[in-house]
Amino acid sequence: MKAGDLKNPPLQKKENMKMADEKKLKMMLQQPNEIKLLDGKIYKIPVLSFPDALEMSDKISMVNTIPAVAITDKEQRENLLDILETIFSYNNPEITRKRLSGKPALLDLSHIREIIAIALDISGLKKLSPLPEMPSL
Repeated sequence: MKAGDLKNPPLQKKENMKMADEKKLKMMLQQPNEIKLLDGKIYKIPVLSFPDALEMSDKISMVNTIPAVAITDKEQRENLLDILETIFSYNNPEITRKRLSGKPALLDLSHIREIIAIALDISGLKKLSPLPEMPSL
């Protein structure tokens, strides 16, 4: 028996895991997630480019601090519009900053968090933590 005939099981397992990760990454890159907005249309959420992810990293960290009831700070609004405009610019250049903040409404707070969470998730970045439960009125 030759030395090369013996397989190293841990090495083979590692190679199989690497192949599975590469396949998963290929699928994510080829099939962006989709979301249905208030206009009834389905929009694709793409993988963020590395430069966009870097540029938005500070703004994205702010997203976890947004309460579910309102965005009152002007800087928060501007950061959210920057993030959303960047995300939509890949596949939907017609979705401008003006359209995102105008009327009729295209999205609500749940859409905003979902869009950002999808973009971060499929880009391989940290997922957003879930919103706390809101008390019943």
